[in-house]
Amino acid sequence: MVCVGAAGQGWSALPSSVIDAILPRPAIGRAIRGRLQGSPMRGFVLIAVVAGLVVGGREARADAVLNFGTVPTTGEIRYLSATATNLGTTSIDGGTISGDLDGWFSFAVTTPASCDFSSTCHFSTPLVLSNVVTPIAFRCAPPPDAIGTRVVTVQLAGAQHAATLVCTAGGAVFQLTPATHVLDFGAVDLQREPALPAKSVIKVKNIGTAPETIGPGTLTGARFTAAAFATQTLQPGDEFAIAVSYSPTTEGSSSAPDLGTYGISRTVNGNPSFISFSLQGYGTDRHALLFSVDPVPDTFVKPGGAAPTIDVTIANTGGALLTLSSASVVGDSWSLANPDLVDLPGNSRFAYHLRFAPTVAGIDNPATLTVTTTDLNVPTLTATLNGTGKERRVTMAPSTIDLQYVAVGSTAKISDGTRGELLQITNQDAENEFEIRSLVILGGEQAFAIPDAVGTTLPPLTTLSFDVMFSPLHIGAY
Repeated sequence: MVCVGAAGQGWSALPSSVIDAILPRPAIGRAIRGRLQGSPMRGFVLIAVVAGLVVGGREARADAVLNFGTVPTTGEIRYLSATATNLGTTSIDGGTISGDLDGWFSFAVTTPASCDFSSTCHFSTPLVLSNVVTPIAFRCAPPPDAIGTRVVTVQLAGAQHAATLVCTAGGAVFQLTPATHVLDFGAVDLQREPALPAKSVIKVKNIGTAPETIGPGTLTGARFTAAAFATQTLQPGDEFAIAVSYSPTTEGSSSAPDLGTYGISRTVNGNPSFISFSLQGYGTDRHALLFSVDPVPDTFVKPGGAAPTIDVTIANTGGALLTLSSASVVGDSWSLANPDLVDLPGNSRFAYHLRFAPTVAGIDNPATLTVTTTDLNVPTLTATLNGTGKERRVTMAPSTIDLQYVAVGSTAKISDGTRGELLQITNQDAENEFEIRSLVILGGEQAFAIPDAVGTTLPPLTTLSFDVMFSPLHIGAY
C-alpha cells in the first residue's frame, strides 16, 4: 500500500492498482526512495511517497496513514511526503501536527523557513481550489533513548479529514541503575563489619532494538574504585554491571560528602557522549561521652520507695551506632535500675537510672558507675556519685508519762485530765512532712496503747498531741 494525499479536504490511502491508473508506475518509483546529497543532512535516508488523487470530484474514501517505519535513534532522520489537492470551496493556508509530546515529528518545508522543523506551518502559497497537486513533506527523528511507536495527526486548516503519521523508534535504548544517575553510599561506618570498602553497582541495560558498543569507563574521586573495562557491546536485552567501591578514611557528613564521578562513553548522533553517574558517600564513627550526672539530693535514711532516682546520661556524638554494655554500680547505698545492653543510634542519648538509699546519716562513701562502650577511643565510661543521708527531725515529749494508779481490769487515759500531759510528736523539718508509720512501745506487757497515731501525717514545723491508754492486767508496777 502507498500513502496518498487526498483532495485538500482530507487525506487517503489507495491500493497501488488505483494509483497506476493516475500516475505511471515509473514516476512513482522515482519518488519512492532517494538519498540526499550535497546538503547538511548528508547520510540521512529520504523516503518520499508523492501521489495525488481526484475521484469523480469527490473527496477520497478514507484518511491517509503515512508510516515512516522503524527509524534508528542514532541520529537518522526519515522523510515522507504526501500531496494534497484542494477540492473544497475555500483556500487552505496551513496545518498542525497534533499529539507529538516528545517532538519526534515536524514539517519538512523550507518555504517559509519558519515551517521547517516546526509542528505548525503557515503555507507561503495557500492551497486554492485547483486540480494541481501540492507536496507536503514531513520528517520523523526519534530522540536518543526513544522507545516504541508514536502516532500523531496532521490537520490542515479548514479540512474535514486528518492524516496520520506513524513512526517507530529503533536503536539502542539504555535503562540505567540507579535511574537518578547518583550512586549514593550514604553514611559508611569506619569500623564496619565486614571491613571496608563499601560496595555497590552501576547497571546499564539495553532495552532498545539495536546493539550499541559502549566504553571505556572513566572514574574520578580519590575514595572510589571501579572495575575497569575498555568497550562492551550490548545486544538488545543485554545488561552490563560495573562494581564500584568506596573507602572513606575520615568522618564526614551528608552536607559535605566525598564526591566522584563514573562516566561511560558512547556515541549519540555521531558525536561523542557520556553516560555519567555521580558518586558520593561519607565516613562515620561513634563517640561515647559522659553527658551529665544529675545532682544527688540529701536523702533521708532508709527512704524505701521514696528513694530518689539519679540519671546518668551517656551521649553518642558520632553518626554510627554505639553499643553500651556491662553497666554496673559499686556503692552500698546505690542500685542500678536498667543495666541491660543498649544500642545507641548516632547523635542520641541514653540515661541510666540509679537509686540512692542511704542507711545512715552523713556523707555517703562515693559510688562508681562503669559502662563498656564500642568506641575504640573511649572503651569505658565511669561516673562518680556522691550523696548524703539525713535523719528525720521528729521529737516526742514529755520524756516521761506517769498514768499513776489504775485498777486492774479497767482503762485509764491521759485525756481524762488527771494523769499528766498528752504525748506530743513534733516535726521540726521546715520542708518535709512525715507520716507516722508505726509506734513501738518497748516493755509494759502490752498494757499501754497510743490510739490514732499510726497513719497520721505530720506537716512541716507542726506538733500533734496523742492520747495514751493504760489497761493493767495484774497488780504491780508497769
